[in-house]
Amino acid sequence: MRFFARNPGVVALLSERVDGRFPSIASAVRSKRAFTQHVRYFQRIGIPPDRVSGALLAHGSRVARIVRTHRAARGLRAVAGVDALVTREAEMFLAVTVADCFPVYFYDPVRGAVGIAHAGWRGVVRGVVPETVRALSGIGCRPKNLRVVIGPGIRACHFVVGADVRPAFLRWEGAVRERRREDGRRWSVNLSAIIRAQLRAAGVPTRNIAEVRMCTYSASRRFFSRRRRLAAGERPGRMLAVIGMLY
Repeated sequence: MRFFARNPGVVALLSERVDGRFPSIASAVRSKRAFTQHVRYFQRIGIPPDRVSGALLAHGSRVARIVRTHRAARGLRAVAGVDALVTREAEMFLAVTVADCFPVYFYDPVRGAVGIAHAGWRGVVRGVVPETVRALSGIGCRPKNLRVVIGPGIRACHFVVGADVRPAFLRWEGAVRERRREDGRRWSVNLSAIIRAQLRAAGVPTRNIAEVRMCTYSASRRFFSRRRRLAAGERPGRMLAVIGMLY
């Protein structure tokens, strides 16, 4: 799945089931087999593996800036403790893994910069999306010029939480709705609506925000889903989300 199709200078994509089950970037650092799987995928899509930086993920809001000196010797440089990456460097690619969490892609055609955020519910609550906008502002971007795509993720139809998690989302009006179930009270949470609200609050115009309205839980033939895997006992699998500028 590709994004920013009208901008030939940008590569932004999300792998699907047909591309394989990807281990986490943390696994790729530890395991030669997992590392090789990542590298072969990048080679297949025409991205030099030594120019890829991947977030190890901490389910927080920290963002790392990638520069040309971060080019890896073997391929796939891993960045610890972050859930988002930004860069102004051409031919330096940013990657995160997702499996229900939303990949959020950023592109500034004026300044020439890109970013990517791994937006799971904990990261969303902790502000990883507005922090990515702030990090891009720190390298010269203006929020009003950013183009943002919210990729596929688990939508309100299947992101159901209990009373212990519900309070984390109440600050966003309309994002939480009660659902009556046989096993007690539960609430549906619209994470993508929260992400959109955060982007607008950070200064990104509504017209510049696009969204892929597909649920990773529901679209089982295209995407991997952590919640579906846990419910059905499937083998673990993740998608790779990647963005970078060609020039």
